[in-house]
Order: sequence, then C-alpha cells, then structure tokens
Amino acid sequence: MKKIFSYWVLCLMAFATSALVSCSSDDNGDEWGGFQFENVRDGKLSVAANQTSSEIIMKASKAYRAYVSATSDGSSTEEISWLRYEGSRLDDGTCHISIQLDKNDTGKSRSAYIIIVCDDKTVPILITQTAEDSSNVGGDSDVDNGGITALFTITKECSVITGTHVEDDGTETYELQYQNGNLTRFKHVERDDMAGASDKYCIETTTGTIFNSGASIKTDWNRKSIYYPSQKTEEDVADFNAKLENGRIVSGTIFKSWMNGTRPFEISYNADGTMKQTRYNDISEYDGSDDWDNHTFIWENGYLTKVKCESMDAVSTFAYDKTTAIPAPFDKALDLNMLLILEEAEFFDGTNGEILNVLAIGGKLGTRSKGLIKEYHCDWTEDTPFTLKMTYKKLTSNEVIVEVNHYENNQLRFGYKWTIKRS
Repeated sequence: MKKIFSYWVLCLMAFATSALVSCSSDDNGDEWGGFQFENVRDGKLSVAANQTSSEIIMKASKAYRAYVSATSDGSSTEEISWLRYEGSRLDDGTCHISIQLDKNDTGKSRSAYIIIVCDDKTVPILITQTAEDSSNVGGDSDVDNGGITALFTITKECSVITGTHVEDDGTETYELQYQNGNLTRFKHVERDDMAGASDKYCIETTTGTIFNSGASIKTDWNRKSIYYPSQKTEEDVADFNAKLENGRIVSGTIFKSWMNGTRPFEISYNADGTMKQTRYNDISEYDGSDDWDNHTFIWENGYLTKVKCESMDAVSTFAYDKTTAIPAPFDKALDLNMLLILEEAEFFDGTNGEILNVLAIGGKLGTRSKGLIKEYHCDWTEDTPFTLKMTYKKLTSNEVIVEVNHYENNQLRFGYKWTIKRS
C-alpha cells in the first residue's frame, strides 16, 4: 500500500513542474510507454559515477503538454538530492529533458526515476548512476570530453563540377549516436549510379555498433548493398577489436569478410596524448606477405600540421582557423576536423582506416587538434594530389553547416555541403 501511495504522490509532484514538450509515435528510436526515445532503452538510462549531467531525448511530431519531475524510485517519498531536473528545450521537433547529478562517491550504484507525464500518459524513466567512472579520453574523463548522450544526423550533398557546369551527385547521410560521451553507433547511406549496367543504381548502407568496455573496443561493422531494379543484395562484415590505454586505442586487429587474413595495427602517442604514429599491416592478398604503412603525425603548439608516410611517398598538410570559438559539443564530443575529411584523408586510407577515422571523430585516437580545419592538402604519388577548402556557413551548438570544395591541379572538381544537426 505504501508503494501505491508513494507512486501517486510522485505523479502529483510531476504536475507541479511543467514544460512544453512534444511526443509522437514516430518509428525512430526506442518506444517506451507510448513515446519514442532516442537515448532511452526499455525505460532505462545509465550514467557513470563521475558524470554530472545528462539528458532524455524524445522524438516529437505531435504536441502535448508535459510535466516532468525528478523523483525517487517510487518505493519511498524520501528526497533524492543527487538527481535534479533542470528543464527542457524543444529543438527541431525533438525534446531535450536536461538532468543534473552529483558525482557518485558512495561506492555503489544508485537509482531514481524521472517521471514524464503527457496528457493521460505517465512514463517512468529509471536513471541509474553506476559506481564506476567513465573511461578517460586523452587524459580527460568522458564528461570532460563531452559527456553527451545525443544523436547527430548528417547530410552530405555532393556535386561534380566541370568548369562552370555543376552536376548533382546525390546526397549521403550519416548518423552518429553518443551515449555518456562515447560513440556507440555509426550509420552511412549512399547511392551509387551505374551507367550502362543492367541495374541502374545501388543503395549502400554501412552500420557499425561500437562496444566500449573501458579496456577495449569492439565493433560490429556491416555493409549491405542493394541493387535496383533487380534488388540483388550483397553483404560484407568486418570485425574490429582494439586495446585501450588511458582511453586511447593503442593496438588491435581487423578482419574483413572480403579479404584474406586478419590485419593488425598499432598506434603510439606523444606525452600530451596526441597521436605520434600509426602502423597498418595491409597484408598482401597474393602471397600473405607483410605490407606495413607507417604514418608519422607532426604537431605544432597543439595543432596537427602534417602527416607523412614514406612508404607511400605521401604527405598531408593542414591549415586552421585559430580564432573562431568551437561551440559545445563540437569542441570535445564530435571532432569536426576528422569528420570533414572522412573518406578523403590519405592517412586513413588503409585497411583499418575507415573504422579508425570514425573512432577519431568520437575522440578515441587521443587529444584532438586545436582549431577549425579550413584547408587539407594531400600530396601523393598513388593518385592525383588534391586540396580541400572549408567554408563555415553556420556554427552553433545544434547545427553546423560547412561547404567543402575539392580541388585538383588548381581546378574545382567536387563540392560537398555538410549539414550536421544534434537531435
């Protein structure tokens, strides 16, 4: 009887504090209590002992009045002082419910509820603060490295440019899901047109789930291609395993279903946590012999200025905007400098490169470079040297818009418009 009474007390408390939010039956996210959540699974949200802020993210399309309150776990009416509701905001159809927590130094996990009330629906979200701290990243905790739980949706509008003629080359989409400061999911969808083939185009979807134990990282990587109109399907998988030290990837292996053997890699770091060298072994498909590519990273006053690979006769150089402030969470959680060269950077061109590039975006390859990248130049003998030039059209906490132009032999060849939204 006491539990029932306490529950109704909590519901009444929930109506005491109000905010205008929206709820919907959108198909995206996890459904719980009739609502769609981006970062809540089965009505539960877990945070680390040293994490002092988080948020509940609900997709929204149909407006409701909502009343939110931080409460106990329902078994008693005692005050929960370590968990506080800090208000909410509505952003592009998504409601962000902000909560604040005290650091958990009790030595054991603790739980309480956030009760969400929308019209006649009451939804309890169980917040559990663990006894363990989050993993360190580049010498800082995940809280300092963003501590964010959010979904970033990204579009990349592509153009082919010949002189004054600009041809639409389709739009690629990305999703990056963060949980408690860690990148946990990656998705990339692109269309490839095939002139003269029996099939006219192919939709290629790459998804990656990233598991971080604190001591290691494992990813389940899947690439699925569907051809149209035949609807023929091809599917490839990759198993990536890496060892973590101080929150940074130091070594590991990757196995890809379309290649022979497992490829090892190694990464070393400078004393300040910045990358010093990467080594990939692109084992020969013909005779299984070793083929190590070593890349050396050169830094000046916290800025990554050059990456050299002698075996490939390749040099990458960078230029930065050193004055514009980078808004959170892009200052720590999502590295724009690594995102905007995704699939372009020569030093991520090896067998292990794609996944490592994604993990670099998520902060697992050491201390990031200062500044905002405004130019990237690749000089190599394996292909045509090229330059990327970045123009930032919008730079806010919730949306970034960047135009990237790709030059070869001083001629503009490709254009990309990146739109990154936090939801």
